[in-house]
Amino acid sequence: MQHAWLLPHPSRAAVALLPNCFQTPEAEPRGILSIKSYYKHKTIQMKKLSFLILMSFLIFSCAKDNQNNKDVIQQELVSIEAIQKAVEAELADGKVFYWKNANDHFIWSAGMHSDAVFSIGYTIGSSFDAESQMHDVNINSAEWQNAKNEVLNLILKQEAITRKKSDLKTSDIMPYGEEEFFPHLIVELTNQELISELRKSEYVRFVEPLGFSLEDHYSKLRSNEGCDGNPDYDINSADYSTISPSTKQPWNFIDHSIPSA
Repeated sequence: MQHAWLLPHPSRAAVALLPNCFQTPEAEPRGILSIKSYYKHKTIQMKKLSFLILMSFLIFSCAKDNQNNKDVIQQELVSIEAIQKAVEAELADGKVFYWKNANDHFIWSAGMHSDAVFSIGYTIGSSFDAESQMHDVNINSAEWQNAKNEVLNLILKQEAITRKKSDLKTSDIMPYGEEEFFPHLIVELTNQELISELRKSEYVRFVEPLGFSLEDHYSKLRSNEGCDGNPDYDINSADYSTISPSTKQPWNFIDHSIPSA
């Protein structure tokens, strides 16, 4: 009897290794079918695995792009030169520059160019007129305390996300403590979107970059003319704070409650 292993085909050679009792006419197609089924099954598995890897890569890339877009929004600032031109344009026409007329991004940029500290005036509603009613304000009353807490809660909620600190407290965002007499807060902000949300709030009168000043820019120009507009008196930065409008306040003023006198 002729053995199938005399044939050169590899699949037939594999069949030839079987005992004679198993080398039936049906054995050869069953062996070939098993090999084809095995490789077909492996091919399908590889395709599924490749698809899952591709989808995972796309999801990761999209998430990374979204984060990068947020970072770009947070980092892009209006230049000091552009801010200077905008301010000088108002002054050249005999006008007064008001931060309330600037857009959110302009205000945010000015704050980031300084110390990221903002002055926020809060209110009990649109009916309140600061010019004529400020002398009657009692910020310790329930109505004014509620307005202040609404603003602080909004700030704390957003800042906790940005700073990745779930237990963020008011002392963490208020470098100079709380005001005792007037309805305004001095806070340090790191979330750009907060500027927009605060200015839209019914409890907010104004949002201004407290520490921003063009004096630093002008002093550089004056120093090139033979004068030093920003002399180094070696004053420790902890010995003073910057208050509105762009004024340096000695540390002992706060201890003696001079600002609120």
